[in-house]
Amino acid sequence: MHYLTGIGKSLDATLFAVMCWLLWKNRNKFVFEDTLAPFDKLHSEDKRHHKQITEAFAKAEHTLGVLGMAEKKMISWKLPPEGWACINTDGLVILALQSCTAGSVIRDD
Repeated sequence: MHYLTGIGKSLDATLFAVMCWLLWKNRNKFVFEDTLAPFDKLHSEDKRHHKQITEAFAKAEHTLGVLGMAEKKMISWKLPPEGWACINTDGLVILALQSCTAGSVIRDD
């Protein structure tokens, strides 16, 4: 657990999202494949994905800014096909309060 020491002071939203996604992915592997990744593997995957995502966003922001193409658009929930369910997950980090949280909603209508 030394990896999580002081997490409220240094955790950014990307790292938190990657951690949640990896935990979800690891949980699914356990449920459906009866395998569980060791913590050190999750830790190295977390660092690798965090670096890739951070670099990709920085490159995209720079490129869009230079080209004058930065655009924001509203994205909304859509009804899933019959027999399917949609899952939405989100996380929040408040550095000033040194706290974070995550939640999920599963909908089929």
